[in-house]
Amino acid sequence: MDSTTFNTEQTPTRNDNDSTENNTTNSRSAPTGTSKRSFADIVEHRKLNYDGGYSVKITPSPRYTQTNKKTILRRTVMQKDHQASLLSVELEIQSQVLCRALRKIIKNIYEDVNLEEFPLKLLMPFKEPFFYRAEIEELSKKADTDPQLRTELEYLRSFTHNNGLLSSIIHDHDKHIQRGQVVGDILWTIYPPNSIAVLNVDEIKECWVVRQAQPVYSPHAGAYHWHITGFTLGYDGKKPGLLRRTCIVARVSMEIYNISDLPLVPIKFYKTWNDLEGVLRTRAATVRNVLGSDMSSFKVQNYRNTGWNTVESSGGYGISRAPFQQEKQIEERIMVDYHAYLKTGEVPMPRLEDLGRGKPQAPVIARGIVSNAHKQESSTQGRASHQKHGSGPSKTEDEDQQVEGVDIHGILEYKTVEEQPETHLDNPGKPEAAARFDLTELATIAGEVLNISAADFDLLFPAILPAYGLKCKKWWWIQTDTLESVQWNTKAYHALQLDLETKKLVEALVKGHKRSLAMGFDDLITGKGQGLVFLLHGKPGLGKTLTAESVAEHLERPLYSISGELDAVALLDEADVLLCKRNSAEMERNAIVGVFLRKLEYFQGILFLTTNRKQDFDEAFKSRIHVTFSYPSLDSNAQTTIWRRLIERNSDVKIDVVSWTDEVYSTLGRLNLNGRTIKNILRTAVAYACADGGDTQSQLEVRHVVAMVKTEVQETDDMDTEIDTEEEKAKARQVQWVLEKLQDLAKGKLKA
Repeated sequence: MDSTTFNTEQTPTRNDNDSTENNTTNSRSAPTGTSKRSFADIVEHRKLNYDGGYSVKITPSPRYTQTNKKTILRRTVMQKDHQASLLSVELEIQSQVLCRALRKIIKNIYEDVNLEEFPLKLLMPFKEPFFYRAEIEELSKKADTDPQLRTELEYLRSFTHNNGLLSSIIHDHDKHIQRGQVVGDILWTIYPPNSIAVLNVDEIKECWVVRQAQPVYSPHAGAYHWHITGFTLGYDGKKPGLLRRTCIVARVSMEIYNISDLPLVPIKFYKTWNDLEGVLRTRAATVRNVLGSDMSSFKVQNYRNTGWNTVESSGGYGISRAPFQQEKQIEERIMVDYHAYLKTGEVPMPRLEDLGRGKPQAPVIARGIVSNAHKQESSTQGRASHQKHGSGPSKTEDEDQQVEGVDIHGILEYKTVEEQPETHLDNPGKPEAAARFDLTELATIAGEVLNISAADFDLLFPAILPAYGLKCKKWWWIQTDTLESVQWNTKAYHALQLDLETKKLVEALVKGHKRSLAMGFDDLITGKGQGLVFLLHGKPGLGKTLTAESVAEHLERPLYSISGELDAVALLDEADVLLCKRNSAEMERNAIVGVFLRKLEYFQGILFLTTNRKQDFDEAFKSRIHVTFSYPSLDSNAQTTIWRRLIERNSDVKIDVVSWTDEVYSTLGRLNLNGRTIKNILRTAVAYACADGGDTQSQLEVRHVVAMVKTEVQETDDMDTEIDTEEEKAKARQVQWVLEKLQDLAKGKLKA
């Protein structure tokens, strides 16, 4: 008997509107005859053909009774090549009424189950009837349940308790679960879909949402092992999301395991769950505080615990091995920064789960291409078997007859690409508008897709985070629960042995620096030269290093920072350090120059070199330079213009227009300074003014600039050699005259 003959002549599809079977009484158990009439048991034999396809022969089992109606069909699929092998066993629910009821009852499913298809297919070992057997029985006993549905629920309940495989699973599960134990070949029974379990490996304690439990064959061990797949909170460098993890729990065997000893423990079997729950909720608050609502922020923390150099890239935790390597005790300040760590490329960018789809989707087929892909079945292995559905829904016979009229490959009509939502390679399949969301939005989506509450979502925060050691200058994975807020030593600066005026100036500059950045003072090229650089020089032991350390403490910032991004145009500043003439005494530097020359020869980008010692350039570099510009010294008019334009351009800087007269600008223009020095003086003067104004709106006054000019002149005198020539003496007198005049102008403003 082939499949067509069997389906059309022997077992036509059930018509749920036919009320013939509704004459069944309301008794709690279905009559024996009715149960047999509403249950079909068939064996489908597949034989491979030479063309790659297969022929099918369907044989009713001895339990099959011919009828025009069936509620449940058990289909056993066998494949015969050189020898017969079992492919799958499916329980098909062929009643629309019962399918609709089961969709309401079954709230959580594993990833290989599709409740939307019809007929509804449940794979052996029939996990859904096992997990929801109590709900099925409760609905069948309700007085207001539809009689037809009650009868069909009784058929399913009868199958659950009378099927040899499923009844043995229920028996062994109920027998051992009371003692906190489970049999090794039915380990999946303690991991309901979307339940919360605790990963308990060495020092790592974190929660997962269980999404799959399946046996996987290990060729190395020659045995099956249980792989439990779950979701935990992760980050992909752009946004938070759920990360897929797999735990190898135990060998598939008839051994009895204590559930609390497994590496992945359901929370109701975790011995100290009440204590751990408090730790996990504190962890969630810590991650939000340190990394922010989108996990893209960063923060300095104290850390005194174990750190690890690397994490196993597979994301799998073995039952007998620690998940981390190269363990080390760390005691230092760290910068917790997930975003920066992923940009280093030390580990692949994590791929987060796309919770937006929710339901299985058919694969996209290229326009004009007819797909001949075949569904592949997995093998069956006793009570621990695991089989996969196809991704698309099944069809009834009526649907199969109409398939000719459906343009399934988009040949007749299709949308152009302009009508599709914009997608990106770094986030395939999702519109840009949905690419970014924070932890609150993620919790909402997870609740809708996985049926977990916001309280349960807070249990999923990671047990480890990447952090950069500010002392050892290395990246580590550290334990989230032992992070400590930094206690800044703000008194260290006041104990520093410096003269009071210098300490006040340094404090004013560093405090005003951040405010001046917010004010928007900038160069003609946005983002250029926004630092604040100090030169500290003197003999050893006078407090140079302590000054930097105490200033960092005073500002509550780490002493070590990381910055820098590659741009499309390359700049080699102070190029004479690398490009100066070679000599035979410096063989190592000569080799570096030779390599750079070869790279420069084939460089296809744009490169700017800057220097003030062109005469020292190696001849080989001169021949590789295409265009040379010479910049002459600035005259007084040019300097005056620079002073005026820098102040006028930075409109956020408040000035007293009356005091900033043309005479002030022209006097400043006679200081014989270059553009960078003028800009630096103005920037530090703005910072000084911000600090000087306190909480009130500060204004940049001439006296602020005079104070910065005096420090610049003093620095130049200290760094220059002794003044010998008449020209140098004249320049010194000129600078002194300008300073005195500027001071008079500033005092005149004060008197006014």
